Amino acid sequence: MNIKEIEQRSGLPRSGVRFYESEGLLSPARSPNGYRDYSEGDLDTLLKIKRLRALGLSLAEIKDIQRGNLPLADALRALMGRLHELRGGLEGAEAECRSLIESGAGWDDMMTVSLPAPEDSLPAPPEERRQYFDSGIKYGTGGPSRSVAPPWWHSSQTPGHWRRFFARLLDDMLYGCLIAAFNMLVLRINPAREEALDGLVSWLLRCLLLFACEPLCLHLFGATPGKWLLGISVRTWENGRLSLGEAFARTSKVFTRGMGAQIPLLTTIMYFLAWRRSLRGEDQPWDADFGRWLLVCRPRGSALTAIGVAAYAGATLLASLLSGDFATMPPHRGDISLDEFVVNYNEMADYFGIGQYEEMTSQGLADATPPGIYVVGLSQGGSDPEFAFTESDGVLTRVEFSAHETSFADTAWVSSYTHYMELCVMSYIWGRPGAGALQAAERDGMLSFLSAHDFESFDVTWAGVRVSCQVEYSGYYDPGSTGLLRIEGVDPSFNLRFVMERA
Repeated sequence: MNIKEIEQRSGLPRSGVRFYESEGLLSPARSPNGYRDYSEGDLDTLLKIKRLRALGLSLAEIKDIQRGNLPLADALRALMGRLHELRGGLEGAEAECRSLIESGAGWDDMMTVSLPAPEDSLPAPPEERRQYFDSGIKYGTGGPSRSVAPPWWHSSQTPGHWRRFFARLLDDMLYGCLIAAFNMLVLRINPAREEALDGLVSWLLRCLLLFACEPLCLHLFGATPGKWLLGISVRTWENGRLSLGEAFARTSKVFTRGMGAQIPLLTTIMYFLAWRRSLRGEDQPWDADFGRWLLVCRPRGSALTAIGVAAYAGATLLASLLSGDFATMPPHRGDISLDEFVVNYNEMADYFGIGQYEEMTSQGLADATPPGIYVVGLSQGGSDPEFAFTESDGVLTRVEFSAHETSFADTAWVSSYTHYMELCVMSYIWGRPGAGALQAAERDGMLSFLSAHDFESFDVTWAGVRVSCQVEYSGYYDPGSTGLLRIEGVDPSFNLRFVMERA
């Protein structure tokens, strides 16, 4: 019979069956597909264990009885002595309570009341009590268990399929948020331009984060953030927390057998297999092979759980958005020097992938084409922007660039200079009061304005900086997408001047 059948016939939870199996009290056979095949003898063994455990015998005693090292009658006589001892202790405690109540004593004078001696309340002789305590057998406050499950388990339940799935999903959301923030803020990886190597770095970081956080959370708190929100915890048989070694072993199985090492396609397959095992009532590999810990569910209530999950998801999403906003900010903000503007310009160009073979210097743009690479200039009608800077007392007060026509060929055309304007605005204006990290709408509005006024003159003020552009051209027409195209037979003329100056 399979685990589900023996669970139903014995009345024991599968965690208890696994526990007794791990203790060596039963050894089921294995079917050709690797699943455990329990026999009628295994069922009989479990029922015997259940009955003796309900009486109060320890596992060590049951093992000795099963192996023939301890006669059942001797074990039961010793148990009766312990029960007699326990009953005497309870009667003595009851007598002490009665004496204190009848004396009317309070906290200050309770020690003046004459109480019955502990020996008077224990019927068993002192040498028997000594033998009992020296044996190391102790009882919890709940007394002997009523079944194979530990006493604390009776107020708990096993988490359902969806609860376990969403707990893992919430943990993955947190890991993904932390990795994205680290990539954008520290490694300066733009998620919109992530390459294969960036994806490998993200995978490695996610694996390291999983093995660093999950075992530690299980060891210290008994649950990960996602499990805690949904009322799930992982406890030992004694209602304790897992050791670091146990927690690491469990996480390793989850990583390989449950998450497919977080390899995208393999992860999907492993999730499907885990879900199918759950529907069939089979144990998950990270829980089935150990038997010394239990997955416990103590829900807090539907409304409270829903509010907690919504707040958690909202906070995670907000953190991701804020990380993206801060990642798009230049490293130097406020009043900056020329050198800081140069750093900002090159940093923003690299993050957004603009001007790959150009580099800003204090003298303007410089060619940064690597050796062996030839860049074809498609825009044959417009010149490269010529920059000029004004700095006063170490503060950059004015940035401007100009461009003009360079070719009179009929096939020449002028491409857009909007991306140069955008980089200038991001490098000089972003980070000033009114264009900070939390003012993403204002910053995005600047870029939208520049894109909408391609080859148009304008004069605006943003965050205390006057931004103007004068464009004059003839012999060209603007189709609205590819730049200015030549009009055949008409002499071309093109001049552009872009200026940013503190108002």
